[in-house]
Formats: sequence, structure tokens, C-alpha cells
Amino acid sequence: MILFLDTISPSPKFSVIKNNKIIHSIHIIKEKNNKISDTIIPSFAKVLKKIKIDKKFTKLLVCTGPGSYTSLRIGIAFMYGLSLSKNIPLIGIPCLKLFEMSMKDIHKKNTSLILVCSPYKQYFYFLYSKNKKNFPIKKIYPDSDLIKLKKNY
Repeated sequence: MILFLDTISPSPKFSVIKNNKIIHSIHIIKEKNNKISDTIIPSFAKVLKKIKIDKKFTKLLVCTGPGSYTSLRIGIAFMYGLSLSKNIPLIGIPCLKLFEMSMKDIHKKNTSLILVCSPYKQYFYFLYSKNKKNFPIKKIYPDSDLIKLKKNY
């Protein structure tokens, strides 16, 4: 089984994956005022209770960004601590790599714009092209940049 921690979404969550299927998910932040630092441990305890402690994780996956620095730092540190204490391999993966792997082949033939919204109204975009796979990730600062981006693409 794999434990996956999504640290970049506006609503971070744990997902338990078995045989390439999500068998359980739990949102870490339930209320608008909550912080990931306050709720990550109780949420993890709920995951363990749900899947029964006798089952073991074989891998830990965590999104490495782009996203809120605080959410990334807390999530990665939590998973790193779990990895060290339980001797489970930890794999960090950029969310854009996940998008790239899940895009249908038809989308990979053209240039695609991927917009990532993370906690605290932070936005990032990434241009993907089959010919150029190393487009930089760019952060959109004010909302006006988001409007310009929508017009251009």
C-alpha cells in the first residue's frame, strides 16, 4: 500500500493507494481557519484507524510543489519523519509530473497550459509541450496576472 500526501491543493489530503486504486482519502484541512500544521497528525491517525494498523505502507509519496511554502514544508517534513521512523521509502514528485503522466496522449501532442491553485490563493502555471518538456513553472502574483494569462491562452 502507498500513502500519498497532496500538499499543494487548497484542501490538502491523504490518500491510501492499493493496486493503483485509491481506497481511502481524508482531507487534512476541514475548516477554512484550520492550518495543516494543526491537523496533519489527527488526520493521519484517522487514516491509520480506517485502514487498520496491521497493514503496512510500502511507499510514501508526497507532492513537492509548486505550492504554499508552509504546506510543502510541513507535509514533506511529516512524511520524511514517517519514512525514517518506519523505514519506508519516501518519493517526492512534482505535481506537474503527475499532471503530465495523467494527460491523455491527445493533449501531449499540443502545447498545454496547466494552472495550479494552492492554499492561500497562490497560483502557478506551467506550459507543457511535447517538443519542449522543460518549460519553467511561473508564479502568478496579483489577480490581474491571472486575467492576462486567461486572455493569452
